[in-house]
Amino acid sequence: MVIEVKMPKLGLTMVEGRIVEWLKKVGDRVEVDEIIATIETEKLVGDVKAPASGFLARILYEEGSKARVNEVIALIAENEEELGKILSGTPVAPAPTVIEEKIEKARVPEVTQVKPAGKVRATPAARKLAEELGVSLDEVWRYFPDKEIISQEDVKAYVEKIRTAPPKVAEAGLTVLEERPLSPMRLRIAENLLKSAREMVLTTITMEVNVDKLEELRNSLPKDKRPSITAFLVKALANALREHREFNASLEENKLRIYKDINVGVAVALEGGLIVPVIKNADVKSVTQISAELEELARKAREGTLSLEEVTGSTITVSNLGMYGVDVFTPVIYPGHVAILGVGRIYEKVVAEPPRGITIKKYFVLSLTFDHRVTDGAQAAVFLKKIREYIENPYQLITIS
Repeated sequence: MVIEVKMPKLGLTMVEGRIVEWLKKVGDRVEVDEIIATIETEKLVGDVKAPASGFLARILYEEGSKARVNEVIALIAENEEELGKILSGTPVAPAPTVIEEKIEKARVPEVTQVKPAGKVRATPAARKLAEELGVSLDEVWRYFPDKEIISQEDVKAYVEKIRTAPPKVAEAGLTVLEERPLSPMRLRIAENLLKSAREMVLTTITMEVNVDKLEELRNSLPKDKRPSITAFLVKALANALREHREFNASLEENKLRIYKDINVGVAVALEGGLIVPVIKNADVKSVTQISAELEELARKAREGTLSLEEVTGSTITVSNLGMYGVDVFTPVIYPGHVAILGVGRIYEKVVAEPPRGITIKKYFVLSLTFDHRVTDGAQAAVFLKKIREYIENPYQLITIS
C-alpha cells in the first residue's frame, strides 16, 4: 500500500507552504508521527509528520518549492517490496491516479513540479536562488527562451546581465532600478489590508496623552523588572475594554459578536513584513507578566518560531511605531476586528501651568481606528479617553487586576 504525505494546514488562512528541509531521504525508514520535513508559511514554521510507518519512497516537492494545502508532497511505501517497485517505476496497487501523476512529475530531472503550459519550469536550486535574490523566473525565461528548464546557473547569468545591462526604461520614461515580486508574507498583508479597506468604514481619531507619571513609575522600578511602555499600553487597552466591550468584538452578517476573552495582538515588525503575536486574557495579567510575554513573543517572531496558538485568537490589536520616530499615523484594522490602537513617539512640549508659569511635559499620541459601522465617533472618543485615563494614572494598572 502507498500512503500519501500531504501539505498540512497550519492556520485558517494558510493557502500554501514552502518546503524548508526534508529530514529524511528517499529509502529511509519512517515511523508514524515522526517529523520528516519542516515547512513555512507567511506566518509560521511547522512540521510535516509521517501519516504512517514505512519507507520514504518519493519526494515530490524538493526543498525550496511550494505546494498548496492538501497537495501530495511525498509518498511512503508500507514495506521494502513496495519501496522497490516505486523506485523502479513499477505500478503499485492500490495506487490512486493522483499518485501515478505525481510519480510521473517526479521523474522529470531536478524539476520541483511541472507547471501548466506557458509557465516557467525550473530546478529547486534555481527557484531557491531566484526567491533569495527577488528575481522573477518569468524574466529569466525571457533571457533564455530556448531553455526547457531554468537552472541555477541561468538565474546567476540573468542577475549578471541586469548588473551590466543598460538601465531599463518604463513606459512613462522612468528608469527602473529593479523589479521584485512580493514575498508570501507581503502578499498576505496586502490581502488583509485590501479586505479591511473594502469591507469596513475605517475612521481614525487621535488623542494626546501625558506620560510623565508613566515614566516616573517605570523609572522607580528596578531595571531588570521594568515593564516596557508597550506592556503598559496593552494593559491600559485591556482594562478599558472591560468597560467598552463593543470594541472587543467582530461584525459578522450584521451581528456584533462581543467576546468575553480580551486577547490583545501586538504588531511586531519583521524584515519584509510584520506578524501579530497575541497576549491572551491581557486584562487579568499583570503589567510585568505582559512585558515578559511580549519580550518572549518578539524573540520568537524574529526567529520564526512562533506557534499557531501564539498568533491566533486576537480580538484587538496594538501597533506601536514610536520607536521609529512616528508622531501620528492611521493604523488599519485587522480583518475580524472592529478597532486597532496606534501609538506614536514620546515627545516633549512646553505647557502653561497656573497661575502664570510654564513647564515641560512629555506626551505621545494615540490613534484609534474603528469600524464606523459598529459605533460612532462619540463612543470611540469615550473609549479612547478611558485608555488615556489609565495611562495618565498608571498606578491603577498595577493595582487593578
